[in-house]
Amino acid sequence: MKNIFEIIVGFLVIFVALIFSYFVYQTSDQKLDKNNQYVINANFDNADGIKVGSEVKISGIMIGKVVSQILDYDTYSAQVKFLIDKKIKLPEDSSAQIVSSNILGDKYISITPGTEEKMLLDGDTIEFTQSSINLEALISKFMFGLKDGNNSTQIEDGVFSDNNKSNDQNYIFNDSGTEHSIS
Repeated sequence: MKNIFEIIVGFLVIFVALIFSYFVYQTSDQKLDKNNQYVINANFDNADGIKVGSEVKISGIMIGKVVSQILDYDTYSAQVKFLIDKKIKLPEDSSAQIVSSNILGDKYISITPGTEEKMLLDGDTIEFTQSSINLEALISKFMFGLKDGNNSTQIEDGVFSDNNKSNDQNYIFNDSGTEHSIS
């Protein structure tokens, strides 16, 4: 009698686990229904923090998920492909930006809709993109710039000016950390 009771309890536990798993799957956004979604591509210089399954959002609301990312061997840029809900129509001049969702480094793709009347179609590419910002590199540049007591580095609107330079030039840094002089 004890063995029959244990078998019934075991089946009951498995049944409840299966019901719970099905419920979690149905309520999560992990399922990809390709009948109700279309593919959009975007090329980024740096897709750090984006992975398959990362969210795609407009105004903080999830509208899709990243389904693949590959390296373009000619330009060395990251080609990211994501699925978007068919109800969402994106103008051709929309832009995509990789942003952090929290301090821990989780990132997602934020879409800013454009104003064009012509819409992106299945398989089209978003032309205007902004790559991931490497926070550690920015902090490192800031810290090493302030390490010397005589060095007074100022940061205004993304432009770094070093007051110790003899020719008083301003410098702007791109995503790869390359210094470009501007007057």
